[in-house]
Amino acid sequence: MGKWKFILAVTLIIALAISLRIYSFVFPHDHGDQIIYAALAQNIADSKPYNIWSTKIVKTNLLNLNFLSYKHCKNPNLSIGNAFKNGGINIYEKKLFYRPPLFPFLIQSTKYVDCNQHIFSFELSIMRHSKRPDIFFKSWIKKQPFENLLFIAKKQLPIALPPFLSSLLILTGIIYLSNFLFDKYIALWAGFIAAFSPVDIFCASRVLPDSLLTAFILWLLIFIIISFKNKNKFFLIPAFLFTALAIAVKETSVPIITGALLIGSYKNKNKRLLLTLIVFAFLCIGVWCLILKINNGCWLPAAWKFNLNIANLNWFKNNNTNASTALWYKLTTQRSKFFHFYTPFTLYPILLFSLFYYIDIFKKEKVCQNFIMIVPLITLIIITLLQAKEFRQIMPAYPFLIIASACGLEKLRKKINVNFQPIAGFVIILFIIIAVGIYAFSKIAPSLFGNAGDIFI
Repeated sequence: MGKWKFILAVTLIIALAISLRIYSFVFPHDHGDQIIYAALAQNIADSKPYNIWSTKIVKTNLLNLNFLSYKHCKNPNLSIGNAFKNGGINIYEKKLFYRPPLFPFLIQSTKYVDCNQHIFSFELSIMRHSKRPDIFFKSWIKKQPFENLLFIAKKQLPIALPPFLSSLLILTGIIYLSNFLFDKYIALWAGFIAAFSPVDIFCASRVLPDSLLTAFILWLLIFIIISFKNKNKFFLIPAFLFTALAIAVKETSVPIITGALLIGSYKNKNKRLLLTLIVFAFLCIGVWCLILKINNGCWLPAAWKFNLNIANLNWFKNNNTNASTALWYKLTTQRSKFFHFYTPFTLYPILLFSLFYYIDIFKKEKVCQNFIMIVPLITLIIITLLQAKEFRQIMPAYPFLIIASACGLEKLRKKINVNFQPIAGFVIILFIIIAVGIYAFSKIAPSLFGNAGDIFI
């Protein structure tokens, strides 16, 4: 495939990905963890304490549209933290929020694009009480003047932009790594699969750090692989940087990164470098744990010791406004213990093609390619231990499952081309990706457009 044809195809893939994720800017981000990250971002912008016990929600009407803004308050009883406590979620420390601050910091750093003094979340409360919120939202958005939608997008730009750009960073990373390790065809298949990836689309449309975490873990491993392939240690410098950034987004990145690097160091000539990265990762999380100890009196976050099943019961004792959230806790805590191992394939069946690649690579000893098998395995094992079973927790495994699936599809294309015209294999593979992509998107549409806290299928 020629250079310019490849560039054109990649451009079309990115355009497709943007079209499937652009709704994020007009979605109502008015509940759950999305509120927490918006409030923390506002606190950082205002140089206030990094917690949700000193912030309250203020409802604002602009152009007959309802928005939530976040303001400092001295009375903890009026705070967001107290609202969650009353709902049975008492895991948020009063002095310092348990999660590292990079994600909310990025949110507040983009708020000056529209010269906003405050961070806003669009609210559409009537939608949450609808029997079919996804149908309600589609109907509502069709009735809105373009000026209103543009106004909502501008106001929500700070909270919607980081996960949106993170999703595109994942997409470009997948295409780059596929082309670097394999060839342009596999890069294009991987790009198309990633563009339709249902969990990625869902996470890109929520104010949550999972897309950013996945992007940093992906690029960390990209630079490690580049360093090994080119035998140039210079590329390990950005690898160290992305290790620190991933940990600064979410503390759960540590077991994924260290597990992948530890297994990857087995029979590896660069074992010492990988072990050095592991030590560096533990130093980074150690600094954050020390900060938690100084401020909260405990080395580990209270969230790690929290029993979601007890919270489950507490939510149901509340009034009807919390019923949908209670249902979310009920579903996510009562899912199968091995939920994360089979759901990537049931939600997005095209990932089953990754098995062709894994069977093939298992027979060979290829250091760089082994990471494509190691990372999903480590991620799935670790997140299986978590109490809540949510689709977004699978995110760090997806880029590598996608690349492996693209390899499986390319193997199929070559087999088709043996018996048919060369164009036949290309058309058939493209048809499979688009058909499965449309199927997967239709499966998540009710949760996506219904503003749900997770994907329910």
